[in-house]
Amino acid sequence: MSYETQSSKFTDLEAPDENERSNVSHDGAAPEGMIAMNGGYYVPPTDKGDDLKQVTNFKIKTLERLEHNDGTRNFRLQIIPADDDPYEVVIEPSVLNEPGKFRSKVLDGWSPTFYGGRDELNRIKEFVARQDVPKLRGTDTIGLYGHEFVTPDGSITADGWTDEPEFVHTDEDSQLPQLWALDPESTPDYDEQRVAEILQTLPQIRGPERLLPVLGWFYAAPFRRGIQKWEGEFNVLHIRGETGSGKTATIQQFQKLFGLTGKPFDADSTQFTMLTAIAATNAVPIVFDEYKPAEMSDSTQNALHRYIRGSTRGAVESKGNADRTVDNYRLSAPICVVGEQQIQEPAVERRAIETTFRRETTTGDTAESQAFRKLTGGTINGQRYEPAAFAEHALAYYEWATSHTPDQIRERWDEAGEWIAKRLEELSIDETELDDIVVQGLQTIRFGCVAFGGFASEFDIERKDIGVTDDAIERAIEYIAIENGGADRTSYLDRFLELATRAADADYLEDEEHYRVMNGDDELRLHLDRAFDKVNQYVKEHGLDDELLTSSDDYKDRFSVQFEQDHGYVTEKSQPTNLSDGRRRCWGLDIKQLNDEIEGFEPAAFGA
Repeated sequence: MSYETQSSKFTDLEAPDENERSNVSHDGAAPEGMIAMNGGYYVPPTDKGDDLKQVTNFKIKTLERLEHNDGTRNFRLQIIPADDDPYEVVIEPSVLNEPGKFRSKVLDGWSPTFYGGRDELNRIKEFVARQDVPKLRGTDTIGLYGHEFVTPDGSITADGWTDEPEFVHTDEDSQLPQLWALDPESTPDYDEQRVAEILQTLPQIRGPERLLPVLGWFYAAPFRRGIQKWEGEFNVLHIRGETGSGKTATIQQFQKLFGLTGKPFDADSTQFTMLTAIAATNAVPIVFDEYKPAEMSDSTQNALHRYIRGSTRGAVESKGNADRTVDNYRLSAPICVVGEQQIQEPAVERRAIETTFRRETTTGDTAESQAFRKLTGGTINGQRYEPAAFAEHALAYYEWATSHTPDQIRERWDEAGEWIAKRLEELSIDETELDDIVVQGLQTIRFGCVAFGGFASEFDIERKDIGVTDDAIERAIEYIAIENGGADRTSYLDRFLELATRAADADYLEDEEHYRVMNGDDELRLHLDRAFDKVNQYVKEHGLDDELLTSSDDYKDRFSVQFEQDHGYVTEKSQPTNLSDGRRRCWGLDIKQLNDEIEGFEPAAFGA
C-alpha cells in the first residue's frame, strides 16, 4: 500500500479569519485550543496576557486506525517535523496518555520535540482520534488472510495490489520486512511471458525426485496457515548435501521467487533473531542455512530446535523485557533448514521432509546447471540470459493464491491426501506403519506440486510439458518415503511407548496403578488415560513437551489401528484388568514384540 495515498485522505480545515482565535490557523488543523504555525503546534496568547506557548515543533497526521485479532488497537501516525523529513510510527493509544511514553515511542526522529505537559498531550490525543481516516485490521505477520496477501508494502488480491485493503502490516522492527523485495512501486504488475519462462525453467534445475519435494513444499507454504489449522502441524523442509552440491544457491532462488531478497538466516543466529523471524510470517518460507550442530553452542542449537518444533504447530513463545513486561511471539512461519548434517533433534527430524542434493547435478555443463544459469542469469552456448523476474513471479503467485477460497484450498488438500494413500498402497507401503506427520509431508509435496501445476496452467502451460507429472511426483514420494528414510521414522505410538518406558523407569508409572504385567512376562496391560497423564508429567518436567500429542484420545485411534493389524503388538482392546482400585479396561500389549520393534522399549522398566 502506498501511504501517500492514505495521507491524502487527511484534509486540512479551512483557515479562519486572521483575528479569530480558533483551533486552526493558516498553517492547517491543530488540537483543540492550539494553532498550527511554523511547522508545529502552539497555545495562542489569551486575554489574561499569557504569551504564545510552543507545544511541539512538528505536526501529526493520523493515517489509519488499526485493530488486531487479539483486540489490541493502534494508530498509524505520520510525524512531520518542521525542519526534517516526515516519518511514520505505529503506537497503542495508551502511548498518548503519558508524556514520557510519548517522547520515547513517537519522537524518535532527529529533531521532534514536545514542550508541553499532560494537558497538551490529552488535546493531541483527542486531535489524533477525531481525524477521519480508514479503519483497518492490523497484523504484524506477513501472509495470507483470506482474499488478501499482506506484505510490508501493501496487500495483494486476485486483482493485484489493492488501494482498499482490509489488512495492513504493522511490524516494522523485525528483520523480515528489511529482506522483503516485493512492493507496488518496483513491481506494480507482472509480465506473463517472463513468469512463464520461470515456470518452464524451474523444474529443470534438478532431478524430479530430489527437487519436487522442495518445489512442492515451497508452493504449499503460502497456504501453511490453513494446513496447520486442519491438521495441527505443518512440516519442516530439510535440505542436505555436501559442499558444492548447490544447496544454498538453489534455496536462495526459491526465496526470491516468493518475495524475499534471497539471503537466508544463519542457523547460529541469535535467539532473538530466530524468534522474531519465525514470528514475522505465516506463509513466506524462512530459511536457516549452514546447519552445523557440531559448531553451534548448545544453547543456540536447543533454541533453534525448540523454535522449529513450536513453529510446526503455531506455538507461542514468551520473552520477558527489562521493564518486566512480556512479549508473546506466535511461531507461525514455514521453516526450511539447510546444511550438510542430519538434524540432531528427533522431534524435529520426525517432522521434516528431507531431501539430499548431489554434486553430480552441479558439476560440469549439465542440463540442470544450464537451466540454473538460465534462471539466475548467465551465458549458455554463447547466449546471454538476464536473471529471472523473481519478484514478478511472487506477485503473480500471490494473486493466484488469493483467488481461491478456503473451501477450495481444503478440497485440493484432501484430494492430495487421497492421492497419497492410493500411491502408498501401489508402492506396497503400509500407511499405518508411517508416522502421521510423515504421511502429511508426502501430502504437502503432492498438494504443492498440484498448486504449481494449477498456477502454470494460468499461463497455458501443462504439467506434462514441465515435468511435474503424476509419475514424477510418485518418484519423489517413493524417494522420500523409502530411499530417504521416511518409512523408518519413529511413529507417534512407538515414541509414546518409549517415553512410557522412561516414565516407568523413573517411577512416574506404577505397577497396578497404571499398568500390570500378566501371563508370565508376555503381556503388558496399560490403562491409557492414567498412563498418559503421568507420561505427560514426565515429559514436561524433563523438557520433552513436544514429544507427545495433546491428549490420550489422540493415541486411542493409533492403538486401535495396531490392534486391527494381523501382527500388531496391540493384542487386546478394552480388556477388564484388576488394578489397585478395581477392574479397569486396559490395552493388552505383546511385550516380546514391543521389545523387538521399539528400540527404546525396555521390559525391565515394567518389572518384566
